[in-house]
Parts: sequence; structure tokens; C-alpha cells
Amino acid sequence: AGNRDALFLLMRLLGSNASLGLLRTACGRWHASRREWTHVLVWLIFAGTAWCLVNGIKTLVRRPRPDLWVTLIHENGFSFPSGHALGTSAFFPFAAFSVFRAKFSVRSPLIVLSCILAGAIGFSRVYLGVHWPTDVIAGWTIGFSEAAVGTYMLNCLTQRKEVNPGTAT
Repeated sequence: AGNRDALFLLMRLLGSNASLGLLRTACGRWHASRREWTHVLVWLIFAGTAWCLVNGIKTLVRRPRPDLWVTLIHENGFSFPSGHALGTSAFFPFAAFSVFRAKFSVRSPLIVLSCILAGAIGFSRVYLGVHWPTDVIAGWTIGFSEAAVGTYMLNCLTQRKEVNPGTAT
């Protein structure tokens, strides 16, 4: 159980606001270095939307965290939806699409791996005893939906730029 505990604690760290914030910033800076301003804008909207969704829904629903057994960690705040599940299921697939959009042979496996990683991080929240399974399922649903909307938005904006090459990016 010790190795499994350590793995799930590592997943907790990977899905934290601090880690996701650093990763979002890195993606935004990477796009900025390539002068892909549309991508930077979508990343800013994307990050703000995820934060608002998690905090807004938690405040509205106000579901207490499970208290079923002794846990490895203690989390504060409300339980529904899981911010780790929402954040990672929104970030990792969208990052794989955004950064590797032109390289389909690389992008597709990365999107699959990112979904598996988001799934494992969500499962870790139940294992650690800080979320109900429905909290995680809701987080995944909202997060993957946000990734799909972000991908669609990015596709629409970048395809329009390709059709009208005279406009600035």
C-alpha cells in the first residue's frame, strides 16, 4: 500500500492548482513565443473558465467531503465537483491538441494518454478519501466538455485565420 499511496499522492500534486497553473502558463508562453496570439487568448479564457466553474459550482452545491475512513491527506472546502478531475480532464487533452495540433501522429496518442492521466488523477481523489465518486465523475464530465469546447473554439478561430491570411494572429 505504501507505493500505491505515494503514487496517488504524486497524482494529487500533479493535479493541483499550482501544477496546472504552471503548466497553463508554460503552454501560454510557448504559444506567445511563436506569436500565436489566438492560442494565448484561448488559453487565458480556458484557465479562467475552469477556475470559475470549479469555484462557482462548489459554492452553489456546498457538498461536504466524505468522512468515511482515516485519510492520508486533509482537504478543505467543498467536495462537488472535484477540481483535480475537472482541471486535469480539461487541461491535458486540450494541451495535447493545442501544442501538437499540426502533428496528428503525435497528437492522437498524447490525447489518449492525457485522458488516461486525467482518469488516474480523478481515481486518486476517491482513493485518498477526499471525494465521492460522483464528485470525480462530474469533474471529468465538465472538464472533458471544456476541453472539447476549447478545441472547437481554437479550430474555428485558427481555420478562419487560414482562410483570411491577411488578418493578424
